[in-house]
Amino acid sequence: MLKRPAGRFCIGAAGLGNRGTLGERLGIIRPFRRLGRQGSAGSGCAHYGEVLYEDLVARPEPVLRRLCEFLELPWSNQLLNHQERAPKRLEEHRARVSLDGSFTVSHAQRLHQQRRTMERPGTGRIGSWRETMSDKEVQRFERVAGKLLIQLGYELQGNS
Repeated sequence: MLKRPAGRFCIGAAGLGNRGTLGERLGIIRPFRRLGRQGSAGSGCAHYGEVLYEDLVARPEPVLRRLCEFLELPWSNQLLNHQERAPKRLEEHRARVSLDGSFTVSHAQRLHQQRRTMERPGTGRIGSWRETMSDKEVQRFERVAGKLLIQLGYELQGNS
């Protein structure tokens, strides 16, 4: 489970279309996290790891090396420079089309959604969700996810 900054998760989750409410999505995450945590204590799912987004962007190499080891994948220095290959990979993106043929997301919209993949991740984006979410959005998100956010070590911003 990649732990993203709380607000970024909310904003990212909002772009998933009709795939359940935020509360339903968090309802899916909680049991996996609980099983994973039990597994690390000797009962439950043994194949579970957590990566803090803040750690990943602040210290990418040690975090990615640990992740590769956990996943039993070979290390590649390309992991530290993904943005160099991003433009070519983004050429593969096409519009998403519903079964009825209507566009759900155009090619241009998909490229816009993925524009940050061409940038090296940095610590400057940590906490940026606080500036992009309205007070009402923060309160709604914390009302639904507040307990999990606290368990993950995040401070609540609003009056949930």
